[in-house]
Amino acid sequence: MRACLLAPPMFSSGFHGNDLRMQTAWEILYEHEAELILTGHDHTYERFTPMTPQGEYDAWGLRQFVVGAEGRNLRAFNNREPESESAIAGKNGILKLTLHSNAYEWEFMTVDGRKPGQGLSELSLASRRLSRKEC
Repeated sequence: MRACLLAPPMFSSGFHGNDLRMQTAWEILYEHEAELILTGHDHTYERFTPMTPQGEYDAWGLRQFVVGAEGRNLRAFNNREPESESAIAGKNGILKLTLHSNAYEWEFMTVDGRKPGQGLSELSLASRRLSRKEC
């Protein structure tokens, strides 16, 4: 399992939007087969499908979470990005991650006890390498 914490997000439907300064970091992480990127900056919760550094869907790409729903001044979304899988605005909450050697689980929990976003991603590094070579 390879993960990285970045700020600001490369992709975001939030107030600040996409930040191309993260392009090189995304390219390096993608090349080294990272799976997960955690970001903040925008005051929302958003989860993206696995993507390439160009923002295109790739089943073996990088999945980015924007988790900025912990503080004050929560904001609404601008235009939703194409690969945005889940977007929650105006709710304080936290992201709980459980990391495993070949998978990770996520659960977004709001302060009122609701769990509007959760899932599991199982990834095998061997199958990731094979899939990228076939493309």
